[in-house]
Order: sequence, then C-alpha cells, then structure tokens
Amino acid sequence: MLRSDSGELPGSWSGLREQLDEPEVLVLAGWYRTIAYVANGARIEPEAWALALPGTDRPGA
Repeated sequence: MLRSDSGELPGSWSGLREQLDEPEVLVLAGWYRTIAYVANGARIEPEAWALALPGTDRPGA
C-alpha cells in the first residue's frame, strides 16, 4: 500500500502487483530504495534528459 507522503501515483503499486508476485514486488522496492540511497549518498547528478520530480528545485519540476 502506498503512503500518502511517498510521492507515488495512486494505483502504481496495484498495477505492478498484477504483473509480479508479492515477494518480487518487495525485492524490486528494496533494490530501488537501496540504489536511491547510494545515488543520493554519492551525490550523483540526475541525467540532463530525465524529467524532474515535482517538488524539486530542478527545471521542469
């Protein structure tokens, strides 16, 4: 279930769970979070072509 403060679109997890089993969804979410922590900790700059997330100070947000 998505948390309201997660910034995710409503229904995105439910659509994903239609394609994957629950353990696969948990592994996918764990890897996503791990990669995000490493990228943020290493201060890796976002790609110039990537869309900015809402609420960020990057142009296009």
